[in-house]
Amino acid sequence: MGKMKKNKAYILIIVLVFALILGSGATCTMCGMKLDLAKDDSGISHSSQEQSGNQDGTLIGSSQENSNNQSSSFTSTTVSAEEAEKIKTEQEQKGKEAEAQSSESTSTTTPLTPEQNRFVISFDTMHMKNDPGYSEGYDPDEAEATQFFIDLGIPEQNIISYWGQDKDGATFENFRNAIDYVSSQSNNDSIIYVFILSHGYGNPNPGMEFADGNGSAHGGPIVTYTEISKMLDQIRCQKMSVICHSCALADSIYPLTENPAFQRLAMAPVTEQEILHYVMDDWQKVDWNKDGRVSVQDVYDFLKSPDGSVNPARYTVLEMVDNYKLAGGIFLK
Repeated sequence: MGKMKKNKAYILIIVLVFALILGSGATCTMCGMKLDLAKDDSGISHSSQEQSGNQDGTLIGSSQENSNNQSSSFTSTTVSAEEAEKIKTEQEQKGKEAEAQSSESTSTTTPLTPEQNRFVISFDTMHMKNDPGYSEGYDPDEAEATQFFIDLGIPEQNIISYWGQDKDGATFENFRNAIDYVSSQSNNDSIIYVFILSHGYGNPNPGMEFADGNGSAHGGPIVTYTEISKMLDQIRCQKMSVICHSCALADSIYPLTENPAFQRLAMAPVTEQEILHYVMDDWQKVDWNKDGRVSVQDVYDFLKSPDGSVNPARYTVLEMVDNYKLAGGIFLK
């Protein structure tokens, strides 16, 4: 009886020890199989818990990762915007600096020479471009006239020339285009040469006939010289010379010089081609005051003189209105 109690006590102790071992999760060599099973159960449990944990972790991790990604993306976007704003500011600053440099460069640019700051508007409704039948052996044609002014130092882009009756010739539309172009390029120091050769009409409303654009000798619009004078007023300049030849003879020059917006003289009737012919043929003869240059005043005095090379009767009607005394300072050579 005592032995049985004693054995039961031993068994109880063993069970308690076993329970303690299982509770601690340790492995016992005495019940390795059971401990392995317990280990397996623990492993499964841990695996299940770990799987659950992983699932939870994945969700949370994904959520956190997504959140972090969103946060990271938001941060990245914020940085990009800041960088863009910084770049924009830098570009604006560079633009201002470039503009300042350009302005400084412009302000220090050498001003146009008097030769470069001259413009020519040449309108001839009577002859076709480069007509050899007209110019051969006497007056220069359009190309020769253009070259004359280039040799004079006037930039080619400042020479606006329209000859003839076709649509590319001396039409009223092309005259307006020429006025618009020169007025957009000229300034208060510019010198303007205007040459007009056309059919004309006298008083009470003297005017000129522009080409019709179809090649006809007549039929184009007739525009009064008063209206032409108003159009010329659009051109800013220091002085302007208008040399005109039409059937209206000298009737043209008075309205052309009446209250101009800028100082202007007018001379008629004589053609651009005649003047250039005399200057190109023997400019020293045309240099009436012998100062080594040929001015509009020299041309007028030469044409009005009884010089043997000029028929005085032809120019008895030649007139010039020069209220501002400009003719001596506008040169053709």
